[in-house]
Amino acid sequence: MYVVKAKSDFAEKRVEYLYEAMQHDRKCDTIFTVRGRNFPAHLIVLMACSEFFGTNEGLVEGIFSDYEFEIIEEILKYCYTGEISIEAKHEKKLLELANRLEVKFSPDI
Repeated sequence: MYVVKAKSDFAEKRVEYLYEAMQHDRKCDTIFTVRGRNFPAHLIVLMACSEFFGTNEGLVEGIFSDYEFEIIEEILKYCYTGEISIEAKHEKKLLELANRLEVKFSPDI
């Protein structure tokens, strides 16, 4: 029997590829349109971050419409990278949106 094990950064590299693809609207299977601006994404990546995206996909655009573009972008970025960088003035709204979308942050945030 042969066992092949990928490098320790295997999964991280795959997600980096998907994040880059999302930023360039490549192979995205869902697009959220908020006030005329498109936010393409890979639904499976979003579902891995929150079941809400799989069961309530049709409600997301309505929820997004209550938030600034920077907040939406950071939530989507978090789903792909596990990182958020947001100005303090947007912190409360970001946490509110994450709660509405049932996105769970790591204890470090």
